[in-house]
Amino acid sequence: MDNLNWLLENVEFSLEIPELKKCLEEMVRQGRKEKKKSGNENLVVEIRSFSYLQQGIPEDKSGHGGGFVFDCRALPNPGRLIEFKNLSGLDRPVADFLARHEEVGLFIDNVDKVVSQSVDKYIERGFNHLAIDFGCTGGQHRSVYCACRIYEILRKKYNIKVTLTHTMKDKWQCLTTE
Repeated sequence: MDNLNWLLENVEFSLEIPELKKCLEEMVRQGRKEKKKSGNENLVVEIRSFSYLQQGIPEDKSGHGGGFVFDCRALPNPGRLIEFKNLSGLDRPVADFLARHEEVGLFIDNVDKVVSQSVDKYIERGFNHLAIDFGCTGGQHRSVYCACRIYEILRKKYNIKVTLTHTMKDKWQCLTTE
């Protein structure tokens, strides 16, 4: 389908074949829809939460470089409130706290739009890796919550492999067992 699309876009035919061109263009369009719907067995979207303070942006070990790094430090910080100190973004009280803030929902919606644009293109082009990192000060509340939300959104939206890692989980001084 990619070759057929290239021909349609780059080759000037010496004959007038409008109906055949329409059919070929429709085949390309349908092929793209099917490819998007079925996903890409080779694409892995790797989502990570991390701490700017304790580790900095995680290294991309895929060999592809790139991807996204989203800074969650501008969002309301539940870690400053005593009742959330021993919890993480995986815990319902922290998730509820963050979900109540309109700016957090807007942030997640914007991340979804930007990331989905790339995932669509990566599927179409047959790419095999995309890194999405979320950082906050301690890597325990905001970045964890945002990483989880995007993980859930991508899992529902696409038929691709999506992984989720909380890089600071072993250092959390909290009760979370998930």
